[in-house]
Amino acid sequence: IVQIPFSGHSMDPIFKKTSSVWVDFSKDLKVDVGDVLLFRDLTNEWICHRLIWIDKDGYWLKGDANTQAELIKDLQPWGRVSSIQRGERRIALRN
Repeated sequence: IVQIPFSGHSMDPIFKKTSSVWVDFSKDLKVDVGDVLLFRDLTNEWICHRLIWIDKDGYWLKGDANTQAELIKDLQPWGRVSSIQRGERRIALRN
């Protein structure tokens, strides 16, 4: 698990600009709808969005503050956000 600084507004209000995220990059990581994932987009930028649907076309993800979802056919390399760090406070996202 790696701590990574967070920037941007797509995951407002859960992530703040001063937050960092703890990301699990385990090789055999299982993901579920509702998980917050870190992945690279087509321009090779790191994106942190919530998985909202999985279908035959791929993975549908959306920032909590965004109005539209995006289809990602291949989430490699990717990781699941396990917690958010705000100052001294660490907030778990899932058990």
